[in-house]
Amino acid sequence: MVKLSFHLGDMEINKLREEFMNRLSYDNESGKLFWKKTVRYSNRRVGDEAGSKHLDYIRVKFKTDSGKSINWLAHRIVWLMEYGELPDEIDHINGDKSDNRLSNLRVVERKENMWNKAITRHNTSGHKNVIFDKNSNKWRVVIMKEGRCYTKTMGSLEEAIELSDLIRSELHGEYARK
Repeated sequence: MVKLSFHLGDMEINKLREEFMNRLSYDNESGKLFWKKTVRYSNRRVGDEAGSKHLDYIRVKFKTDSGKSINWLAHRIVWLMEYGELPDEIDHINGDKSDNRLSNLRVVERKENMWNKAITRHNTSGHKNVIFDKNSNKWRVVIMKEGRCYTKTMGSLEEAIELSDLIRSELHGEYARK
């Protein structure tokens, strides 16, 4: 069961959706949002692409009636506009956080979203769940699922990568991104 985020009531979600629909249009082929209206005292024009890239995600900035600026993630706007709901987690299937085509978005639980995330910048092997163990001078595969740790030490990087891919595929299924 996927929870809806922000704990917004149906009225608030409908109002928010209506506001997005009034201000934006969505092109499913490109996954991009475009402004429907020109904003006074702004360089936004009708037809301009909405949003800018920040930390790999597209963020769209809105001003509220009180003049306060609010940033929304484009993939959340797209989902709300198309389906009328705001799930807690929306995954970019191909891992490209700026690819907001509906065919690249899916509702997931937090753990599934984490399984599909990219390798961290601190990763030294270049492969998910594969680390070099300095104590044994070997490669170690470490994979977690639901509190259980699957670990095995391998003699070569290639063996560790192969084992990691196999275990992640079995444990994480369609969410096992390489």
